[in-house]
Order: sequence, then C-alpha cells, then structure tokens
Amino acid sequence: MSDPLQTRRRSGSFQGLAGSDASVEKVELRRRVRAALAAVTLEERATWSAAICARVMASHWYTFARRILLFSPSTTEVDVGVIALAAAQEGKQVYVPRMNWDDATMIPALVSDWTTGAPGGWMLRRFGICEPGQDAPTCEAGAIDLFIVPGLAFDAHGNRIGRGAGFYDRFLGAIRTAKSSPRGEKIGVAFDCQLVDTVPTNARDVRMDGVVTPTRTIAPVDHAPADGSPEALPDALPDASDPGPTSARV
Repeated sequence: MSDPLQTRRRSGSFQGLAGSDASVEKVELRRRVRAALAAVTLEERATWSAAICARVMASHWYTFARRILLFSPSTTEVDVGVIALAAAQEGKQVYVPRMNWDDATMIPALVSDWTTGAPGGWMLRRFGICEPGQDAPTCEAGAIDLFIVPGLAFDAHGNRIGRGAGFYDRFLGAIRTAKSSPRGEKIGVAFDCQLVDTVPTNARDVRMDGVVTPTRTIAPVDHAPADGSPEALPDALPDASDPGPTSARV
C-alpha cells in the first residue's frame, strides 16, 4: 500500500538532535543502526512494515485498545498506515503526536483520516515530519490504551534508543510517574536490523512492554518467565480470543 504521507515528507534523520544525549555508546549505536537503515530499500521497507502491522493487529495489545497513539513516520521508519486505516474501520480512535519543538514535549492529537489528517489536517514540521494540525482535538496521555513507539534501536528486554531529542522518554516518563493515570501498553516497532543485543540505558529511558519486528514479537521483562529471560514469539501470535497465561499475551 502506498504511503499517503510520502508526498509531504522528507527523510528525517534527527541527526542534529543527537547532542542532547552524548553517551558514547549511544552515539556509536545510532551511527551503526543509521548505516543499516540507509541500506534498506523502498520495497523492503514496504514489505517489512506490512509484516509488522499484521503482527501488531493480531496481538492482544491491539485487540483490547480503543485509543491508539501512532506516529507519522520518516522514510526510514516503519510505515504504520495499515494500522491507522484498520483501526479507523474498527471504530478505534487514532492519535498522532503533535510536537512542541521548543521544550521537546508532545501531545496526542486525533487523526480520523490517515490520508488527509482530518480533522486538523496534516502540517509539515521539522525534519519533514507531518503532524496533526492545530484544529485536531487532543487528549491526555493517560487516555491512550496503546502506544506504538518508533525508535532507532531496541533490544529483547524492551530497552529503546531514540534519535536523541528525548520526546518519547519525556512523554512516556511522565505517564510512568503519574500514578493516577491508566497504564497504556508501550510497543516498539522496528525492522530486524534495528534489534540489537544491548541498548545502553540511563534513568530517563523508558522501557517498552513489547517489541515487534517483521519476524518477531517479543514480550520482555515484565511479561517474561521467572528466570528473567525475555520471551520471544518468532513465528506465531496467540489467538486474541484465547485468554492463555498472562506471560503469553502479546
């Protein structure tokens, strides 16, 4: 499926923001993963994105979510448009972050039509990223049931490294510290070349509840077996109608 945002988007690398997170390990990891992403073809991105979307939509995370936060992808990120279109058809509400670039914060804004960005319409912002217009209704982060989170790299324990600006860590970290807020599931989506052995972390980083690639669905740490090892489901997802053990729910 063609990306309806593609004509309004330029490749967004966010490289100019990397200085806000100066960890040597993170800088090197970002360099290595960016090089791998640069080698991904348009055909591979489309095929892999479709596989990721299918896995997400077959999961319990998606089945029980009524409000979903997606993202407007750059040309090197997972195209989540299939999820947006399916969710709208199923009566779910789709939100996309609207950024405040002055203080690196964001707020979920409603997108009921993925092609046009209605009701607020798409507006082209920094790094060629489309965001919902100012007329789009917003909601509090605590109202979101499912956060589909982009990232530059993830590991099997749900650790994530972004592109250096810290938008998602601030946003999700605020939910983590607000005890009165409902806890939505945080699911990272990435291509297999973005799944690494270890992501260096610090106290500000927010761990994912799951990671989905074209070939793997991983329920890490909080959903893991007693021995602490992450649980990976490489070939199949549980049926959403089957309650099953909690550790197997993805």
